[in-house]
Amino acid sequence: MSYSLIEPKLKPVFSLFTRFCLLFIALGIFLMISFNVFIILSTQMMRNDIKSIQKESLSYQKRLDTLEEKTNKHLYIGKLFKNVENLNKNFENDVKNTLSQVPDGINLTQLYMDKYSLVLRGIAQDRDLYDFDLALPLKARYDISEVKFYLDEDFRFSFISTNKIYKMEDLDAENN
Repeated sequence: MSYSLIEPKLKPVFSLFTRFCLLFIALGIFLMISFNVFIILSTQMMRNDIKSIQKESLSYQKRLDTLEEKTNKHLYIGKLFKNVENLNKNFENDVKNTLSQVPDGINLTQLYMDKYSLVLRGIAQDRDLYDFDLALPLKARYDISEVKFYLDEDFRFSFISTNKIYKMEDLDAENN
């Protein structure tokens, strides 16, 4: 048997190339796991953000609905005010027109006017004065125009004039 004086060198289990390969594989696995954790955390944060945005959106939608209701209410009230203002102007014009049509020989003692009727009470010096100067414009404006005359002690004619405009409900009731 022969013996050598050279001391044997220990061989590594893995060569240098294998170590580099294992290192790169371990680094690649670590990077993939890190990327996967990053993706999972970012999706979880996005879900939380989406939930909070949805809650915020619902609260904004409720506020928008209440503001829209208030806006519609204010617009409706504004339309009502305009309608009332127009009705008041029309009523004022009707009263002015009616009073401007009353001739000098007729004195009005009472005037009642609503949306569909006009009642005049007064004193006329002559029945023909009423018929020609006041009854014709009233008949032109109103659908029904009736007048009743009474002779008072001063030999003047007291009258009650009732004038009406047909409403749609009245026409429907008469047709049925």
